[in-house]
Amino acid sequence: MEEKHCEYCGETTGIVQCQCGKYFCNGKIMNAGICQLLYHMRVNSHFSISFDGVVLKCSQCEETNIYNLHYKYNSKNFLCSHCLKRQNNKITKQLYTKSIVNEGAVIIDNYEVGQSVSCVKQDLVDNIESQFPKEKTNKKVKDKYLTLKDYVQTYLYLSIVEKKEDRRVVEVELRQEKQNIKFEKQGTCTVVEINLYKAIGGLHVEDEVIISCGGLKGMISDTNSIEIKLFPSLIFKSSKCVFGGNITSSRGKTVTVQLDDFLFG
Repeated sequence: MEEKHCEYCGETTGIVQCQCGKYFCNGKIMNAGICQLLYHMRVNSHFSISFDGVVLKCSQCEETNIYNLHYKYNSKNFLCSHCLKRQNNKITKQLYTKSIVNEGAVIIDNYEVGQSVSCVKQDLVDNIESQFPKEKTNKKVKDKYLTLKDYVQTYLYLSIVEKKEDRRVVEVELRQEKQNIKFEKQGTCTVVEINLYKAIGGLHVEDEVIISCGGLKGMISDTNSIEIKLFPSLIFKSSKCVFGGNITSSRGKTVTVQLDDFLFG
């Protein structure tokens, strides 16, 4: 029987199966701030995984969104964020402190997943990803659900949105005369590296940020060769233009943000 290996790097340690059936490891991607498994899941809007044929899910409502699952030491059971909030036992809440997704990595201590030491380049990952056939889904919202599992699986995307809304949103004002702002094209994504004039506490990988530009729109295109289309901000009246994304790396005063496909107008 062929040994399972990562689709990106071929590693056989730290292997987890994505909901699409492909296997990926929890090794790193250079300068991405996110592991190989999570990168594949993000670009394909996948959110559940399995290990040794067992789908990781909440023991109460069977939710499988790994961004919402928590666990405790020496237990194979998981609780999602919603069920954990409903727990009356304070001790239970304190025990389920470990999250599967933590700072861009997938950590599952209660299963013998292991840790991959692999580290691959972004362009290699993007090239492999582009060769995968794109999936089509026929899942539709129903008027009535016969089982709880059916309901949970259908509304997992709403759960992802809810989790994003629960995150703290940070507005960073860009000052060209004080800060070095660099845009780079990494595969199919645009990434901005910002050197802040002071560190902002509480920023974490995966956090959503809104970046507002206080100067002229031209300041962005003047600092790099990538064409970034920005619009005057209607939401933040004091800003000339605003756009958003997710933090992929935060090191002291340097924050790296992967821009969303859409921009704030």
